[in-house]
Amino acid sequence: MDEIAVTVNNLNPDVRVVTSDEFIEQIYINLSPCGTAPAKADINNDCKVNLEDFSIFSQQWLKISSSSADIRQDGLIDQKDLNDFSLQWLE
Repeated sequence: MDEIAVTVNNLNPDVRVVTSDEFIEQIYINLSPCGTAPAKADINNDCKVNLEDFSIFSQQWLKISSSSADIRQDGLIDQKDLNDFSLQWLE
């Protein structure tokens, strides 16, 4: 365990390790180019929620889809997704 603890202490700050006394339980690695977890409404993954995302969202409006415009991930791009999108607008 000491050898693992030394390695864990030298990890990049974007990596968080959750441990128990006996073993490493989970490792979270942030691979986002934004530096933080991207907003779900950032449909084009450019680290901003703006008109480009809204354009993509509007093209998917009322479609049954599993696209990134389905912010709630319920299979339909609808008013619920629009509400979530508006809450993240210009983040």
